[in-house]
Amino acid sequence: MSLTIILILCNLATFVLTILTVIHTARLWRMRSIRYLLALSLTFIIGSFCLANVYIAQTFEEKVLFLHLRVLGMCFLTPCWLYFISSVFDRWNWLHKKWVTIIMFAPAVLNFLMILFPFSRPLLFNNFQPVTHFGVTVVKYSFGSWYNGIYLWSMAQMILSYVISIVVFVQSKGYQRRQVLILNMGLTVSLAQSLIAYSLKNAMEVEWIATNTFSLLSTQIGIMYALLRHRLLSVVPLAMVRIFEQLPDPVFVLDNENRVMGISGRGIKFFNISQNFLGQPFKVVLPQVSLVPGELVLTGSDQKLHYFHLALDKIGEDGENSSGTVAFFRDIGTQKKVELRLHQDIEFRARLLALLAHDLSGFVDAHALITHALQKSIGPGHHQHFELLESSSMASQNLIKNVMDWVRTQPIEFHPIKKSFEWNALIREILFQNQSRVQMKGVDVVFASSPELVFTDGDSEMMASAFRNIFFNAVRATATGKRIYVTLEKNKDHLEIKIRDEGYGIEAEELERICHASSEFVLTGVSKTHGSGIGLMIARHFISLHLGYFSMNSRVGIGTEVLFSVPL
Repeated sequence: MSLTIILILCNLATFVLTILTVIHTARLWRMRSIRYLLALSLTFIIGSFCLANVYIAQTFEEKVLFLHLRVLGMCFLTPCWLYFISSVFDRWNWLHKKWVTIIMFAPAVLNFLMILFPFSRPLLFNNFQPVTHFGVTVVKYSFGSWYNGIYLWSMAQMILSYVISIVVFVQSKGYQRRQVLILNMGLTVSLAQSLIAYSLKNAMEVEWIATNTFSLLSTQIGIMYALLRHRLLSVVPLAMVRIFEQLPDPVFVLDNENRVMGISGRGIKFFNISQNFLGQPFKVVLPQVSLVPGELVLTGSDQKLHYFHLALDKIGEDGENSSGTVAFFRDIGTQKKVELRLHQDIEFRARLLALLAHDLSGFVDAHALITHALQKSIGPGHHQHFELLESSSMASQNLIKNVMDWVRTQPIEFHPIKKSFEWNALIREILFQNQSRVQMKGVDVVFASSPELVFTDGDSEMMASAFRNIFFNAVRATATGKRIYVTLEKNKDHLEIKIRDEGYGIEAEELERICHASSEFVLTGVSKTHGSGIGLMIARHFISLHLGYFSMNSRVGIGTEVLFSVPL
């Protein structure tokens, strides 16, 4: 009787300790290891409760009933233990693939169904008889034809959990080694008792008296001790999981062979990754990304371009003996927007200075020309004043040259700011602004255009600068008494602007050189022309930015014709 009481008390202790474990850990159910621990605890609760009732029950039928209930409740003991050990020590994550989990739990499900239905129970247990050992009345039974297969499968799972524990024990040190020893205390007791039981003739007696009761109790004591004393499954891992899931940027955790062991919630959402990524090579999960630190431009699940900076951080002390890599995809989209805005501001300033410098150069040339004409007509009495005017002109030219040199050093390309504008008004305004220069040169300008308004979308400042440069060249090349013809003609899909002068003309070789030089406009080439062809160079570049067409023809003694067109 005393042994019966001890066995009942031990099972009740297991029951109570398991309930306390559930209460202590249920709040952390989001952790995978906790979910397996809760499932494992459920088998302990059912097993210890039913086993205690086997000892307490007075009739044989009640003992057989509780025996069946105990086996029914503990069907999932070994797979839950294996997955608990794998999760808590983060080893063999391949076990958590869906198809592997199905295979591991399939025999337990089959065992559960066979116990649940009476017609299949004899395949596992049969021939039930009451038997008393050391004053304890229990049930004796024979094993069915299916029992050995399910038993061996359960033992294989227990051995696998033992292998995981050994691996963790060898690779770790300190408190984690103690955790391994404590958690496997019950398993060790169970295996030792099983070996002793089956080595003796009275195997079932030993199993009933010791194995069934003390293995569960020792295992539960080990779990409670590890939870309370060594903070196994504390709130810290859950907090780390939550922080990892809530990171604003994609983060990948890789092992030594660059297999994906974890992805943050942002990473799964951004790259639209399926849930079976665990254990897959990184190049399979993200074939479009190379594991090379630096800036990346990637298309997200929203089909938009995103800018990232990829940083790789080895897991381990000083990068040595690394157990894996953490790949951080830091979102630098905001930084890129700021850089683009800054780039546009700098570009605008360079663009403005370049246009001002080049356009002012024409007026300074006119200034110098007027000074020269006045000096001839007025005489030497005002020589000092003309020297002052000439010095001022030279200073202005030097200032413009310095601005042009500064623009040349800036690695900025012009980009048109397109708005709708009217071409007739643009050309007439430029002709009016240069009226004094044309009159001083003594040439006539004839402007021919259709009476209708002609609108296009483009950068009016660029187009005005292009026309002004070509027109200045025509005025410069045209002798007194000759004419310059400006024509604006609208075709089906483009607008043609033609400027023809009656100047000196250009020889074929010189024309080819000018056209070649002006077709390769870059800011770094501005100062290299020494004032020859700068205007034409800028004009051609601005026209090309508007997807326009440019041509230039000249005949010596007849004049030059420049034609450019822009899309409507």
